[in-house]
Amino acid sequence: LTTVIFASDSVLETIGDFTFMSTPLTAIAVPSTVKTIGVSTFSFCASFIAISFSSDSQLLSIGKNAFLQSKFVVIALPKTLVTIGDAAFSQNKLLSTVTFASDTKLSYLGTYAFYKCSSLKNIIFPTTVTFPRVENYAFSYSGMVTFNVPKSVISIEPYAFFGCGSLVSVTFTPDSNLLGIGYAAFQSCMFTSFNVPASV
Repeated sequence: LTTVIFASDSVLETIGDFTFMSTPLTAIAVPSTVKTIGVSTFSFCASFIAISFSSDSQLLSIGKNAFLQSKFVVIALPKTLVTIGDAAFSQNKLLSTVTFASDTKLSYLGTYAFYKCSSLKNIIFPTTVTFPRVENYAFSYSGMVTFNVPKSVISIEPYAFFGCGSLVSVTFTPDSNLLGIGYAAFQSCMFTSFNVPASV
């Protein structure tokens, strides 16, 4: 199984847990009607290099481990997305570009979400995101060089950026709501200065 083609009038709403796990799938265009990508749906797909969503995508949720160890380089996520599950993109070592629509209202970014994504140097969240925490190990051992913390974030959890040896800049909005930074959140990072928001 290397190719999956959905009918143009597909009404599929869920791509279920483990559906394509460990298959030689190379690419997929997700039907606009899909609202949920399940747990480990595309995990360990060693040849999986491309995924696309239509402009009218209704996707709400990407499940835990959904794209664990996939091989795609770029992903553009639809504006309807509200949940990125734990370890959803973990250990995708080729992933270098993650794009969010300008009015995305992402409310949860899971633990280990981009863990060991060593080619991912930056990620820009639109001002409309609402997730309150950068969760444990969310970007740990990633290739992050710079990171702009969204206004919605009130807590950077323990080990969130642990082992990000290339991270040299972390910035906050002037009206940041940050209240706390967890244990070893930035351990082994390389920045020489850090401007803590007044809210902390």
